[in-house]
Amino acid sequence: MKVKLKCFKKMKVGEYMAHSSLDLPLWQDPASRSAPWLISLLIYVATIVFLIALTIHSLIDRWDRDTSHKLTIEIPPATQSFDHLAAPFTEDVTEKISAQLKNVPGIKSFRTANQAEIIKTLEPWFGDAEQIRDLPLSKLIYVQLEPGRSFDVIQLRKQLNKIYPEINVEDHFNWKTGIFNMAYAIQIISFLIVVLIFIAVIAMISYMTRASLIIHRDIIDILHLIGAKNNYIAWQYQSHSFKLALQGTFVGVILVALTLLVFDNIMNQFDFPLITKALSSWDIWAIAFIIPALIVVLMAYSAKITALKMLRKYDF
Repeated sequence: MKVKLKCFKKMKVGEYMAHSSLDLPLWQDPASRSAPWLISLLIYVATIVFLIALTIHSLIDRWDRDTSHKLTIEIPPATQSFDHLAAPFTEDVTEKISAQLKNVPGIKSFRTANQAEIIKTLEPWFGDAEQIRDLPLSKLIYVQLEPGRSFDVIQLRKQLNKIYPEINVEDHFNWKTGIFNMAYAIQIISFLIVVLIFIAVIAMISYMTRASLIIHRDIIDILHLIGAKNNYIAWQYQSHSFKLALQGTFVGVILVALTLLVFDNIMNQFDFPLITKALSSWDIWAIAFIIPALIVVLMAYSAKITALKMLRKYDF
């Protein structure tokens, strides 16, 4: 009892009330002062990185579903260089292509985009819609393929080029492959970063626990003499780590919430709510709390396991 009172000599009343359940003065360890700030930083980075990975995954998955089994046929405006090779650029060309598409096996449906749709597509790049109307615009035909059926895009391109040589059939495969590969690489890197953060948390709490056991070895010996078991001493470290983790979690979650609100507000100003478009609000807040909760549990459990191993190995 004298040992415990001696440790509390220079403590404030609030500190004593907060840690009165512990027989070891673990809150006085140097590492305990900086640990919550480091934990909050790790939680912040892990949560933001994980949200980025899930946002990319959701956007790519949705994009893949929207573009799978679809073709876009572009009919450029006629130019003098190939007027003698094919029919002039008139509505007759579109009608001939439509008639050809009806006889192609594997095509489920198709429709011709009207001028308003084409102008809306070009507005982000060319600006004013009135200026776009003065430009020679291509005709676009959107084709929906039958799912689960193979389709020869090259053969279709050859058939349509007989009607109009400059027709372009876009199956989106080439540019989709590059974008998807880059997105998957970003996701893998993001998940690796989260795993490394979890490993860093385990390493940090293990080091803190080992150092603290050495610092407080005399007090631990006295606790053993009065009947304290290793499990009880390990619980002291588990409880202390749990409190440190909660302090860090509180700051980390606030930082994550502020970052998401500011970022989403900025993206909304550009009419592109990236995160909220990809993930529901429930998904976002679930991730914002699940990762910190995992880190809290991981810290508490790691502290207990490390303490028990040290106590048994070195016979404190």
